[in-house]
Amino acid sequence: MAQRKRKYRDGMNAQEFREKILDAAAEQFAARTYAQTTMSSIAHAVGIDQSSLYHWFSSKAEVASSLLQRVNDPLAFLGGTTLEQATASVGARAVLIAAVFHDARNLCLSRLDYYELEGAVAQARGTASDDEPYRQLAATLTGLVAIGEATGELHPVGDARSTAFAILTMDEGLQHRFRQGQNGDAAAGGEGAESAVDGDAIDASAATDDADANPVMADADSCARFAARCALRLVGASDDDIDCAWSDARTAGWVG
Repeated sequence: MAQRKRKYRDGMNAQEFREKILDAAAEQFAARTYAQTTMSSIAHAVGIDQSSLYHWFSSKAEVASSLLQRVNDPLAFLGGTTLEQATASVGARAVLIAAVFHDARNLCLSRLDYYELEGAVAQARGTASDDEPYRQLAATLTGLVAIGEATGELHPVGDARSTAFAILTMDEGLQHRFRQGQNGDAAAGGEGAESAVDGDAIDASAATDDADANPVMADADSCARFAARCALRLVGASDDDIDCAWSDARTAGWVG
């Protein structure tokens, strides 16, 4: 007789409930910072006892590391399909453009600054850097570029690893500029908001100049699309190649 899977609150299975905890933790870290968030506050946000939370995570650092692991999975949109299967059926360009789009969009939309969280976890553990999630992300993109290069679909300017690093650096830079603009909007609190720094009045809306002047910073989708197109440029794709890859990714249901 098959064993019944345990159900948690609201009929959730174990994986779904774990994701609920991580969602609540992300909100806590964003609102209170990593340092001010406690296991107790996370448990309260989920609606469980603190002792129950320790059944899922042994420490706050483990919760944060799990969040970093989750956001650094660029192929989650494949829904269990392997990288090899996806590239064989749709092509490396379509997979790459979707992967970069989702990575950029997820971080642009998140209230949580994952780069600050990464540093906080490293400090809490007394290590130089908690770069394991980043290394996994880089390894995934390196494998994708290598597959595309082997099939002749991608033409990186350097080796696969260096190209993946260049793509991630570009992607992170765009995300950072977008988030800086969003933080400026929040700080401004409306038109004409000013703050005094060393006696000088500064227009707090100045941080959003990029969004006003450059349409690629208008919203998360625009920023993510631009990041995805830039990634394809780094592997030798033409405008037509990029348009075809985007169309293929949309047909596969990976992008809207």
